[in-house]
This record gives sequence, structure tokens and C-alpha cells, in this order.
Amino acid sequence: MRNGSQGIVNFRLTIGTDGVPTACHIQISTRPEGFEKAVCSGIMKRARFTPARDAKGDPLVSFYVNTVIFNIPR
Repeated sequence: MRNGSQGIVNFRLTIGTDGVPTACHIQISTRPEGFEKAVCSGIMKRARFTPARDAKGDPLVSFYVNTVIFNIPR
């Protein structure tokens, strides 16, 4: 963004039974250099979720999908 680049990164996280992300997959990106790595590394360090649960109430592996938009305000 310091170079004036903007971009969109769609990602999917695999969420473990403890609510902590175990993997980050880029699904679609406009690919400005560095944005994909910034999204995955930041989210893997900070994101925490309430675990998904099955019908018995036991935690299970799940997925989370979202988009990050790198936009320079005008």
C-alpha cells in the first residue's frame, strides 16, 4: 500500500477443534506483491474462533471464508 497499490484477497481458514486456525488458503487475489502473505500471516497469528460443534456438542474442524480489501482512502 505504501507504493499506492490496492488489492483484494479472498481467503479460507481451516479452524481446528480448539478454535485456532490451522491453515490459510488464498482462494482469489488481485495479487499485489505481499498482500497474500500479509493476510495469511496476520490472521494466523491473531484470529481465534469459537469452535464449531456437531449435533452431540463435540467440537469439530470447520472453515471460515472472508475477504480483505486493501484500499487507500481518498
